[in-house]
Amino acid sequence: MNTTLSLKRKAETSYSEERTRARKRIRRLERDRDTKAQTNAAAAALFPSTLQQPMHASTPTRTTHTTALTITLRRKQDLLNATWKQLYASEKREKRAQLSYTTTRRAYDELRVWKPTESGEFTNVSRELVRNLSYTGCAAGKVAFAISSCAKAFGIEIRGRLMSARTVGRVIDEGGKYGELQIAREIMESEGFCESSDGTTHYGLTIEGRHVTLRVPSYAPDADDSDKSTWTTQTRFVEVVHALDHTAQHQFNGTVEMATQIADTYSRSPLAARERRTMDKNHYWRKKLAESKDHAADGKKAFRISAEHKKDIVIHDLGRVAMDEADVSTSHILTTMLSITDEDLAAEGKLTAAQLSSLSTEARSLLVEDVLERKIGEDRFDALTPAEQSNKCTHFFGGCCCHKDLNVVEYGYKSVQRTYSELDNVHVPPPVLLANKANAATITEGSKDSAAVQNAIDSSTSGGIKLLQLIGSLLRHKDGERGYQDKATIFIRQRKFELYGLDEPSKFPDVSNTRYGCYTYAAAEIICFHGIIQELVTEVINAKTKSGQENHVEKNVLKGLNCAVTMTELVALALYGVSVS
Repeated sequence: MNTTLSLKRKAETSYSEERTRARKRIRRLERDRDTKAQTNAAAAALFPSTLQQPMHASTPTRTTHTTALTITLRRKQDLLNATWKQLYASEKREKRAQLSYTTTRRAYDELRVWKPTESGEFTNVSRELVRNLSYTGCAAGKVAFAISSCAKAFGIEIRGRLMSARTVGRVIDEGGKYGELQIAREIMESEGFCESSDGTTHYGLTIEGRHVTLRVPSYAPDADDSDKSTWTTQTRFVEVVHALDHTAQHQFNGTVEMATQIADTYSRSPLAARERRTMDKNHYWRKKLAESKDHAADGKKAFRISAEHKKDIVIHDLGRVAMDEADVSTSHILTTMLSITDEDLAAEGKLTAAQLSSLSTEARSLLVEDVLERKIGEDRFDALTPAEQSNKCTHFFGGCCCHKDLNVVEYGYKSVQRTYSELDNVHVPPPVLLANKANAATITEGSKDSAAVQNAIDSSTSGGIKLLQLIGSLLRHKDGERGYQDKATIFIRQRKFELYGLDEPSKFPDVSNTRYGCYTYAAAEIICFHGIIQELVTEVINAKTKSGQENHVEKNVLKGLNCAVTMTELVALALYGVSVS
């Protein structure tokens, strides 16, 4: 118990001492706080004055710095705005590029794929393509192969069927109808035109070709086709057809059939329905002002028939207009109608009496109307002055000068041949005789006074034309297996290039066939390249391995080339060819 009391007193003493120390520490801390507070208050009182001095000193520097910062900030803001604008423009360009790419891709896909048909029908583009291929010489059965081959080479996919050979033929015929429509419309719109025609034979069949020359619109997208001052003169192909022969009457009949077909095609077309007009078959003749044909008897006769036909149309037109415009009294019309006889009807319709009697009432009435128009028209035509008649029946003839030039060369050369015999007394030497093999043997072996020799001389020919015929048979025979042929072409071309630097086709003019001007061309060839021709013949002769001798044609050719008189004739032919022909 005493121990417990002792511990208690110790504890109380220790607690009392600890409390005393704590109080002392508190009072010390309070004193320190008050001291610091007073010190801080004094420092705080001095701080505004202390702070004021550096602030006044740093104001100019701060203003300058602020201005610099403002300028820098503005520049960066401008740069930022410009960057935003560039970004916006880039986004727009990207969108446009994307749209352009999409459009281009779509167009590429459309171009990459070609469809010949649309709704089961061949498009106008495919039809035009087929006609162009046919025009360039592609056969109808090869058109589909040509199109598919080109499409494969160009990377184009064809979707749909291609045309068969029969369809190609129909499309070509369709193009011909388009051409007839165009020609019909141009003839109706023109003030007049000139028709040209000619014929030839192919394997015994006569073929006639026709074309017309007239002023037509330009058809340019930006041109005013209603303004005829912008029109240009063009030549339009019309047709190539078979004919029974080349007589004047058949030429005229072919033109009548062509004019009727053109008028019928236009009158039954949608174009005529849209323009609300039709084309009369005689409209072709009303607008035709001239014809160009061969300057031969058949051409002149065909022209006369055509001129009479146009005059007949003019007379009918005058009679019809007079009756339509009531320029003729009714009594005169009735009197004229009553004066029409069966002979007039037969002559108008070119009918026999039996054919006239078998006509129906309607056909006879139409024939009577035609005769009535003719009779009244003849009265009106006779009332015109000669100048007015000529103006209404304007029809000029243009002959082909090629025939005249051919005749000039032929008859001119015959006159030259007669000159040698006519001027024999003044010792004009004739050209060297170029006799054939049989006559040459007779002349060489026979007596000069014998009749056989004289007959051989008289039947033999000489001169420039004969020499050109012989050279043509050597260099370019019409039979491809005879003569020099390609050997001559290669040799002459090579020598021309070596000697004169001429690199051009060197085929000899085709004197073996009828060609306008071929003899004058051949004469010029011989005169200009006389040495080359002679060298060629000599080389061929020397190259013969069996005989090494010239044949009779080669002998005559060398003889003619070395004859001064024959060469003079060739000079005259060449000069005429280059100056006149």
